[in-house]
Amino acid sequence: MTTGDGTPHTIGRWPSRFAPVLIGVIGLLMAPTLACEREQPSHGAAASRPDIPSHQTEWQHGMNGHWMRAPQPAIDDDADLDRLAALGYADGFQRAEPVVGVTVHDPERALDGLNLYCSGHEPAAYLMDMAGHVVHRWAFAYAEVPNPVPNPHPWFSGSWRRVRLLDDGSLLAIYENLGMIKLDRDSQMLWWFDGRAHHDLDLMPDGSIVVLTRERAPRTELEPPQTVIDDFVSFLSPDGVEQRRISILDALLRSDNYRRLVPRHRDRQPDLFHTNTIEVLDDRLAEHGPAFRPGNLLLSMRHLDTIAVLDPRTETVVWAASAGWRWQHEPTALVNGDILLFDNLGGGTASRVLEIDPGTLETTWVYQGDPPESFFSVYCGTANRLANGNTLITETCAGRAFEVTPSRDVVWRFVSPHRAGEGGELVAALFEVVRIPMRPAWLDEGAE
Repeated sequence: MTTGDGTPHTIGRWPSRFAPVLIGVIGLLMAPTLACEREQPSHGAAASRPDIPSHQTEWQHGMNGHWMRAPQPAIDDDADLDRLAALGYADGFQRAEPVVGVTVHDPERALDGLNLYCSGHEPAAYLMDMAGHVVHRWAFAYAEVPNPVPNPHPWFSGSWRRVRLLDDGSLLAIYENLGMIKLDRDSQMLWWFDGRAHHDLDLMPDGSIVVLTRERAPRTELEPPQTVIDDFVSFLSPDGVEQRRISILDALLRSDNYRRLVPRHRDRQPDLFHTNTIEVLDDRLAEHGPAFRPGNLLLSMRHLDTIAVLDPRTETVVWAASAGWRWQHEPTALVNGDILLFDNLGGGTASRVLEIDPGTLETTWVYQGDPPESFFSVYCGTANRLANGNTLITETCAGRAFEVTPSRDVVWRFVSPHRAGEGGELVAALFEVVRIPMRPAWLDEGAE
C-alpha cells in the first residue's frame, strides 16, 4: 500500500491498552450501520451511492441535504464517560515511517512560510521552516498549571490538542477535556482557564475567544432522560475569563427545524454530539443566506455526521447538514463561498477532503489517496486552503502533513519525527499543521 505520493503506508497497531476501547466502540458503531443500510429507504443521491456508508437510525430529508441521528454504544459509569470523551486522543496510533522530516518540497509551487504544529507526544508546539528546521518551541506541562484537576485519561500524554498563535508570539493551547492556557513567546504562563476546554477555539474580531467546553449533566427532557456530556460554546475575554456560554444541546432544542437532530437513544449514549470544530464566520458564506451572517459559529458534530451553524444572538442552531461525510472534522469557510472539511470515514476505510457548496451540498473538489486507503485518519485531521490555492492537509493518525495543488500534486510533505507508544514504535499523533505565510516580527526581536 502506498500514499498518494508513492511512499509506503503501513497501518500499525494501537498499544494494547487502547485496543479494546477502540475495537469495542467501532464495532458497536458499525453494527447499526449494516442494519440501517439494509432497512432504511433511499433519499436522494447521498443515500443511493453504495460507496457512502451510513449509520443513521432515522432520516429526515430537507432541501439542503440529509440530517440524521447516529447510534452509539451504551455507557455504564463515569469512568466510561471519560474514556469515551477522550477516545481517539491517544499519543499515537500508527507505526512510524523510517524516513522523517520534510520529504517533498517543490519551492516553485508550495506556499512559502513557517509551519506551526502540535503533537501527541508532549504538551508543546513547534514553529518550523519549510525545510523542517524548528525555529521556535513553546511548552508547558499540565502539572504546572494552577490547581490542576486530576487527569482522568491515564493513557493520554497531556499533550495539546489545539494551539493558536497570536501576532505577538503568544500562544493559546488546549489540554483536551481539561482547560486552556495562554503562554507568552517564552512559554511563561499569562493565564489559565480551567473550564474543561476541548478540541477547538477561535478568535472574535475584538480579540475575545470562543472555545468548546463540556460538562456532564442530567437532562430530563431527553428521550429517555439521561446524564449526558453537554457541549458548550464558551465566550472568554482576552484575559481568559468566561463571560458567557451557550449549550449546543439547548441551541438544537430551540430550533424548530433542527431539534429532531437531538439523538433519542435507547442505550444511554452520553456523548451526544462530540463537537470538534468551531469557527467564527466572516462574510465568506454570507451569499448563502442569513444563517451564514458574520458572527455566527460554524460547528462540526462528529457523532451526528453533521456540520451546523449556531447564531449566538438567538442561541439557536439555524442551519445543519450532512451529505455522505462521516466523523468529519475541521469545516472551514473558503473565500469562494464553499466549505472545506476533512471527511474521516465517508470513504469507508479511507479519508477524504471535500469542498462543498453549502447552498446545494454538491461536492466541488475532492482529495483522496491513490489508492484511497493510503490516506486515512480515523480521528482528528485538518485541511486548510492556502493563499496560493493549494490545500494543506494534516493526516493525524499517520503523523503526516502535505500540501497539494488544485490538481492534487503533492508539493510539500512532512512526516513527524516524534514517537509514541510502548517502545516508541508508533508515530505521535500530528493534530494540526498550520502554514504561517510570513515570518513573524517577534522572531527577530530576541525570542529563542
